[in-house]
Formats: sequence, C-alpha cells, structure tokens
Amino acid sequence: MPVAAAAAICVPSAAARVATITVAPDRATPGAELALSGSGFAPRRRGAVRVDRGRLTSLQSTAAGTFSRAVEIARSTRRRRVVVRVRFGGRVVRLPLAVTRGAPGATGSLSAGSDGARVRVLPISGSPGTVVTVSGKVPRGRQRVRVAVRLAGAVVARARTNRTGAFRVRFRAPAAVTRAHRLDVRYGRRTLAIPFAGRPAAPPAGPPTGPLALPPGPAIAADPVLGAAGDIACAPGEGATPSSCQQAATAQAMKSVRPDLVAVLGDEQYESGSAAEFRGAFDPAWGPLKPILRPVPGNHEYGADPKATGYFDYFGGLAGPDRSKGYYSYDLGAWHIVALNSNCKRVGGCAADSPQHAWLRSDLAAHPNRCVLAYWHHALFSSAAYPEESPVMAPIWQVLQDAGADVVLSAHAHAYERFAAQTIDRRADPEHGMREFVVGSGGKEHIPYGLTRAPNSETSTDYDFGILGLTLHPAGYDWRFVSAGLPGVFRDEGSAACH
Repeated sequence: MPVAAAAAICVPSAAARVATITVAPDRATPGAELALSGSGFAPRRRGAVRVDRGRLTSLQSTAAGTFSRAVEIARSTRRRRVVVRVRFGGRVVRLPLAVTRGAPGATGSLSAGSDGARVRVLPISGSPGTVVTVSGKVPRGRQRVRVAVRLAGAVVARARTNRTGAFRVRFRAPAAVTRAHRLDVRYGRRTLAIPFAGRPAAPPAGPPTGPLALPPGPAIAADPVLGAAGDIACAPGEGATPSSCQQAATAQAMKSVRPDLVAVLGDEQYESGSAAEFRGAFDPAWGPLKPILRPVPGNHEYGADPKATGYFDYFGGLAGPDRSKGYYSYDLGAWHIVALNSNCKRVGGCAADSPQHAWLRSDLAAHPNRCVLAYWHHALFSSAAYPEESPVMAPIWQVLQDAGADVVLSAHAHAYERFAAQTIDRRADPEHGMREFVVGSGGKEHIPYGLTRAPNSETSTDYDFGILGLTLHPAGYDWRFVSAGLPGVFRDEGSAACH
C-alpha cells in the first residue's frame, strides 16, 4: 500500500471552518494508492471521485459528516501529472498531482479550496522542534490578506499575502505536538483544516530493552520467537529515503530478534509482485531470512497476475502446499499458527460458505492448542483513514474468536498499531476477544493516520519503520516492536496470557 502526504479541499459554508477533503500523497508513482478523506460535510451526503481518466468511485459521508476512500493512479499512466476530481454536493474540485517514476521522496500536503485557495504543508508530521513550511496562494480580493497558522492549540506563525495572494511561513512545531493534531490555516474569515501527525521527541539513546533482547541460548529454543512485518519492499531501482524503501533496515531489525520463524504479512513486493521485482528488491534485503519466512499474499502480489505467480514462484512451498489457496497452518512451540489469504475474491471468498472458512473450522478443530495465532494481510480493525478496514474478514475473525484464538496479525495500513483484546463487535473483552497487531511498517513507506483512533486502539506509530517480535510461551506471549532506527523513537512492549 501507499505513501505519506495529504491534500485538502475546502468547501464554503457559513461557519469559519469549512469542510475539508484530504488526498494523500500529493505526488506518487504509477500504480500508487491514494487516500481520500474528509470532514465537516453535511451528514450522509453522496459524492464521487475520479483520478485522471480512471473509473468514477462513489463517496458517502457518515452521520458525523466524514468520509474516507482509497483510490489508485493507473499503473499504465505515462503522464507527469494527473488530476483528482472530487464531486460533492454538485460542486467539482480539481486537484493536480505530480507523478514520478522513482521514489517520490519527501511529500507534503496540498490543500485546495473551492474558492481558489492553494496551501502546501511540508512535512505533514514531526516532533516538537520540527521545522514546518506552509506556503500557498489564497483569494485576496482587492487587498492583501492576513494569514494565521495554528497548531496544537496555539498560533505558530502569521503572515500577510503579497499582491498576488501568495504567502510563505516557516516555524518549529511546538512542544505540545506529540500526537495527531489539526493544522489550521486561516485566511480572512475562512479556515482550512489539515491533519498533522505529531510524535514525541526522541528519547536518549540507549541499549534495547524488553523480553526479546535475549542472548543466544536455550531460552530461544524453549520459547520460540515469531517475527512479523508486512508492506515491505519498494519496486527495484527505487532508492531509500527517510520515509520510504527501508526494506534493508527492517530486515536488519528482524535479524536482531533472532526469530525462529517470520510471519510475512503480505505486500512483500511492490508494485505488482512479479518474479523480477522479487529478485530485484525483496530478495537482496530479506533473502537471507527466506528459509524461515512463512508468508501470506497481499493485494499487490495479485496486482498484475490473478494467480500471484511471482509470489508463489519466489516462496515455493514456504507459501503453503497449494498455490491456488495460499492458506495453511503450522505449529511453533506450544502454539498453533494459521496463515490465511485475505484476497478473498482470489480464493472463493471468506464468507461462512467459502472453502477457506470451512478449512479453517476443520483446522482449528484438529489443533486444540491452548494458544492460537492467525495472520493475514488486510486489517479488519485499523485507525488508518486509508487504506480502509476490511470487513470481508469478519467471518474469519468470528471462527477464530469462537475457537478461543488469542492473537491476530495483519498489515495493509502502513503503520504499526496494537489493539486491546476485542470481539468482532468491537467490544473490549480480555477473556474472549483477540488482540490484533497491525504491522504494515515493514519498509515500503509511511502513511499518516487521521485524527480519530479506532475503538480499543492502545498505541500506534505512523512514522517509524520496524517489525514485531513475539516470544511464544506455553501459556502466553511477550511482544516488542523493534524499530528499524528511522527515526527509532517509538517503543512498545508487553506481555499477555493465552485464554
């Protein structure tokens, strides 16, 4: 899945704060997924979006006046610029996006107002002290306009437009910027609201801590370590940047936990998972780990081939005994592990009458282990505004929940997030629910989260590449997020018992 950046559109209203639409990123490669989201709209209103000459995609605002939708730049496009056309309430707003052939590099947010305003924020995430640049052009009428930028509840910069309506300010993010915030750009009586992903300042450097910082020895053999990560390798030839293509760094992070096996959570290889792409990017970074990899396919593995030939050819028997299915199971220590295929349309569905659903019920009945873990690509629960949650996996979750499973691993959202144990209806339940880890932080790129967190989300980072290490004990498990060091300021670790 995609990259980190955003663009907002304002639609006039009587209130000072206008409705805002956000598209991310503001420049990307052919085939890249774009995130579209919005807030401040009339409830339950219908709209539509089209990317360049692509198909029309419907939009629907919620009862709270928000919406989100993932759209995609056509892989076949040869244009240097495409236009995203958003229609809401009879109004059409056009957003130009730059298309690159290499890594897009640092991206910002591009805000487009239906009144003609254009504002860009770079970067759209940072910790206290990060230098942020806000620039653009706003309608000025016959006079120069005062512009004020507000972040984390404080005015951080002021400016006055020049004679053409253009302005530019720079400031350092205030100390209060430690979580998701809204960056407001006010010009005249209108305000453009743009998401800004704050994060804590880096702690003093020190040695790794936690249950997985173990020396070699019998503890690893007695209590095996399962590594996990997804959304990993950029297309061959794309160079590493601080916000993308860090597959080599995450491979080193994975090696540092000395895993016995690794659950690879899909979208191993962008953009289409071809054999050439696997050889050119994934293999040089993660190839040394290949004998212990236990993968599941993501949507990009099926991107150019409905049979995911490149994926199955590369992994061979490591991807399961039947390449037409892509789901399988195995035991690791005292745990039973189930690898599932969330590309439901490719394997006959995931509903209660599907072959995969029937296989899962049979597999769980044949393996009554106390501790059970399952993993697949598309996250059922996620705080990401894009890509969206995947309710198609709800019947699979229900089977696992009914069987008393403990942990679910997924990816698809390019971030790391840990949830409390919860049931299919989003009810926190430590006795019967399952804990989900979203580990889409495997190296491809960052995608900032929105301002709203999903129910039962306990912690997350959308600015750190890294992997998850799980030490599997006979009656419980320890977890630890291991950063790839870019920037390496986020830590999450803990322990829990099996049901």
